Amino acid sequence: MQIGYELGADQRTCLDVDECLENNGGCDQICLNDVGSHSCNCHSGFRLLSDEMTCLDVDECSEIENICGHGDCVNFPGTYNCECHEGFTKEAGICTDINECDSKIQICGENGLCENLEG
Repeated sequence: MQIGYELGADQRTCLDVDECLENNGGCDQICLNDVGSHSCNCHSGFRLLSDEMTCLDVDECSEIENICGHGDCVNFPGTYNCECHEGFTKEAGICTDINECDSKIQICGENGLCENLEG
């Protein structure tokens, strides 16, 4: 009998064994049953290690240069968050400059000219 199969009730037919049903097939996160075998996969934000069973968190803050723009990156298991510096706001996940000149408040006075500076 080949590994990954079991003998059927008729004692003649080989049936696929779903390795994922027992201990998740040894997989850390996601087990995918294949005919005669299985494979492991990881959730988004994780990477499969060379043992092809264990998942490791991807530290986006270390691996992707300037991922937050003008902010501090905080890594969490499977994801990250950007904490923006003063004068910046989060848009589409990255920290971008707030244009204070566009605000409804007259910050430069009645006749003053406003020049937005980064931050």
